[in-house]
Amino acid sequence: SNPRTYLNTNARTFVAVTNDRTPPPQATFRTDDNRAHNISGSLAFNWPDDFSRGTWYGSVLRNAGLFARFRFVSGLPYTRLINTGRGQTSFGGTAFGLEGEREDDALNASELPWQYYFSLRVTKGLRLGPTDWTLYADFRNLFNIRNVLGVFAESGDVVNEEYKDALFSSELTRLRSDAGGARVISITSPTGESLEAIDLRSCAGWRGSGQEADCELVRGAEMRFGNGDQIYTEEELDAALTSWYTIFNGQQTFLGDPLHIRLGIQLAF
Repeated sequence: SNPRTYLNTNARTFVAVTNDRTPPPQATFRTDDNRAHNISGSLAFNWPDDFSRGTWYGSVLRNAGLFARFRFVSGLPYTRLINTGRGQTSFGGTAFGLEGEREDDALNASELPWQYYFSLRVTKGLRLGPTDWTLYADFRNLFNIRNVLGVFAESGDVVNEEYKDALFSSELTRLRSDAGGARVISITSPTGESLEAIDLRSCAGWRGSGQEADCELVRGAEMRFGNGDQIYTEEELDAALTSWYTIFNGQQTFLGDPLHIRLGIQLAF
């Protein structure tokens, strides 16, 4: 489905034995947008204005309507990668590099999970004087189904601990470098354990690119995720990095919308 598919995958794999790149495939692989199953339908039901006049249920159902929609789709194909902690994601389609030599690791051989969508709209018409009113309730993802739209291409899941660990290790190394050796101190936890911490009580001579301005930002992070004593402990740093990681890489970034309910009124003259 994309003429650059080979350039983005096998063409980047160097084979030492042949001293050349992996040749392009000699057979057709599954395309990026090849969705095997797509089942959808809708249902509409309306009660007329003269429905069961004189009865209590007639007054409730008169000028009411139900509109239901459903859609079931199989997942898009994607290519699994070696889990080197790079954090590459896929919402369908090929990515850089292949995971291994197993048959199920070929281009687009893996598949995202099925997705299920149910929507319902309930309406009730009312006439007040010269105006017509319609009350409605609109339910999206009626059963609050957890639909997975994408995954980490390296883990095949919405979590990737290797990537998280590599990211945290990189940030910790950079913080140590920016702070300088004199600010990296040891403290004793309430349980008597020796822990590493960054002393932020003075910003003089901070080595980061923004120098003292960077230090002030780190101070703000310690105050937000710690106790504000300007001693940035491992526990406080982990809390800050976890919050930052969750914003951009949390499970919510791979999932479809949960149940949404919209209530409204339409007025016609």
